[in-house]
Amino acid sequence: MIDEWRKLPINARRLIIYYSISTIPLVGDIFLPLYLYTRGWELIEVGFLLSFGFVMEIVGSILIGYLFDKGFQPKIAMFIIDFVSGVIHLIYAVAEQPKQIYLAYSIWGFLAPLSVAYQTIEKEVYPETSYDVTFSLHMAFPNATQLIGMIVFGYYLTYANPGLTGFRTFYFSTASLYFITSLYILAKIPRTKERTTISGFTISRISKDLLPLFISEILIIFGYQIAPQFIYMNYVFNIARFNIFMISLTLTLANIAGVIGGVITSKKAGKRKFLFPAIITLAFSYTLLYLAKFFQRIFQVFILSCLHVFLSYLAHTIWFVYHRSLFYERVPQEHKGKIFGTLSSMRIIIYTITPIISAQIATSIDPLSNFLIATMIILTATIPYTFVISVNEKYQA
Repeated sequence: MIDEWRKLPINARRLIIYYSISTIPLVGDIFLPLYLYTRGWELIEVGFLLSFGFVMEIVGSILIGYLFDKGFQPKIAMFIIDFVSGVIHLIYAVAEQPKQIYLAYSIWGFLAPLSVAYQTIEKEVYPETSYDVTFSLHMAFPNATQLIGMIVFGYYLTYANPGLTGFRTFYFSTASLYFITSLYILAKIPRTKERTTISGFTISRISKDLLPLFISEILIIFGYQIAPQFIYMNYVFNIARFNIFMISLTLTLANIAGVIGGVITSKKAGKRKFLFPAIITLAFSYTLLYLAKFFQRIFQVFILSCLHVFLSYLAHTIWFVYHRSLFYERVPQEHKGKIFGTLSSMRIIIYTITPIISAQIATSIDPLSNFLIATMIILTATIPYTFVISVNEKYQA
């Protein structure tokens, strides 16, 4: 893996270094549901907050797309995202009332459409001749750094400074880290030749070659969002009664799986046939967590939770690397901003409607029923891939 790293262009390495640093304060976003549950929020209230944030993202995509109809420089968009993320975490740190949290989350939602800039800059600085290897490193290194942050912050919030006081200090820390990453962007991330544009809510710009990949990605994202992390955290924190350090330990397995998945895909570059086993494993991992309802001891539930997180993120990493490289190979350089904007728009729609739906499923049916439904949705994603892999045997080594 070190040899592959050295072969990358300097700008590709700088971008991966940025991702590796920025994943540490991202722990603050991952732990947001735990913060809200600690404050006494109900599951449906968290679902409403998340849906509200994505409504604001729709508003942001319309207004930002209108104001910057000729596009914007991805480097500037990345800087704005990280700097404002620092401000948002400061608001979390001092928030006394729910409306302050709504304010912070609405700001995040409004500016979220700018994140299409990441895909635009990746397309330009990552070498086209080695997408598989590059995305393997893109997944492995950031997962390794976030693992450290997850353990340190989880220990701090459980043993060193538990409760709301600990969370406030925690968010002050992550805010500071976001301000540091925003400075790194200004100093090290290159400006791109192409400007990023935000497209409208349509799939009319998706070509026939891209459509099966597009449909498969949407199905998998939909499966994820039916059983999202705030549903998982509700179960392990409020029902199974894991402490935050236990939860952080299960989540570090996601980072370990990301590193292992990155190594596997770097060694198996070009072997797209592993897409199918990855998706099947991903679906199976969601079934594993559903089985936790049949066990009473916390250790048994902890083991099933660990297996779910590890297998789901290992499978996700393998799927992501091969899927994204397949997708990028078919995106025309002159249309990449519009295509990524279209994909982003479809994600926003899913993200907007699913938090309330998933919260309602968990409260009205069963706290773990979401994971069984997600299993079935994810499995359907294998169908569109049959139209892609069958005509791409030449890519398999």
